[in-house]
Amino acid sequence: MITIQADTIYDKAVEFASFEAGRGVQDDALYPALMINSRDREFIQSYAEHAMHLLGGALKFCIEEYDTADNGDYTFSFRSDCTLGIKEKRTEKHLTEAMTAYVMSRWLDNKLAERAKAYAQMYADMTSILVNSADRVRPRITDV
Repeated sequence: MITIQADTIYDKAVEFASFEAGRGVQDDALYPALMINSRDREFIQSYAEHAMHLLGGALKFCIEEYDTADNGDYTFSFRSDCTLGIKEKRTEKHLTEAMTAYVMSRWLDNKLAERAKAYAQMYADMTSILVNSADRVRPRITDV
């Protein structure tokens, strides 16, 4: 099982929002709208939960179960015949990056449309990496 901490997604979203606000691509009036603070945690969590469901659907051939834990973290359980479950650290990193990119695409959707598209593309790319690297373990054929 791989667990993505809700705080990790939130912290990364805050970091990316700060980056976007500081890029200087827009006037200073947009700065407060781009920043994420503790009042926005619920929005970020709902976006992350939606990302978890989208990733679960994209990887349904490989994931046994995915859910939000009681503490708000996101859990993914992989089937034993899927190599993503074996490569936990790399898979956790890719899942975290995909979820964060999705969160940012939603967060920026009506604030910075062009940057939202860039994050949406990052999400699509990370999902593709996950799907394409999810080789099923083939049963070993023995000589009879």
